Amino acid sequence: MPSLSSAEDNKRGELFCYPIKKIHKILNNIEALDAKYKNVIDINVNPKFIIKDGGSFPEQFFLRFDNKIIDVPVDKTNGTTPTFLTETYKYPKSEACILDPLRSKRPKYDEGLYFEMGLSPFFINNSGYHDIAELEKGARDGKRFYREMILSPFKVFMPNTDHFAIHHKNFQDEGPPLFAKTSDGISEIKPLFYDGLFLVSLRELRNIKAKGLIVNLDSYDIKPIVSIKYLKRFNTLRKAGKI
Repeated sequence: MPSLSSAEDNKRGELFCYPIKKIHKILNNIEALDAKYKNVIDINVNPKFIIKDGGSFPEQFFLRFDNKIIDVPVDKTNGTTPTFLTETYKYPKSEACILDPLRSKRPKYDEGLYFEMGLSPFFINNSGYHDIAELEKGARDGKRFYREMILSPFKVFMPNTDHFAIHHKNFQDEGPPLFAKTSDGISEIKPLFYDGLFLVSLRELRNIKAKGLIVNLDSYDIKPIVSIKYLKRFNTLRKAGKI
């Protein structure tokens, strides 16, 4: 069995493992949230691998508990792992392991192969129009969701989720077509960009007295998120292994 990546070389190694004990706590925290926080935004738990570097899915994905190996199949057509959650509840003290020799020399927290749980809260409405009241409530509720994912006293310092990230598979290199509806008509909005995310600021919408945000796409996802300043800070802490 290949060895784990070490803190000394800070590389992924052929086998990259991490504990899963926090996953259930986070899911239980979110499930316990009052329904009033889930009528505008909510999560859709769907553990899956996302390839961001044009490479391949891992050679193997499994749980390891003591000397027991529990294989978790990966659907190579879409990256989903249908049995992952079921197996983690059976083995809550296990660790998830990714056997991926092709990326062994990359930094420990490289995201070329990204495992997503689906814990980000997205707006339930994706009709193409979001009025300002909906956006403001989504921003407030988003902060509450993310606080439940921080399993430490530092959760009280969770910053406001006063930006909105728009996801669409056909707009990875250029921003999606966004417009603000105001009393004067419709005006185009140029989104901010950071780390693959296209963002709109709630403050910007308020400054132009927007009545709502128009997303001119047939299908998309939109979620409340922190500002770029805090995204940079979180990325720095994560890469340092502090969160």
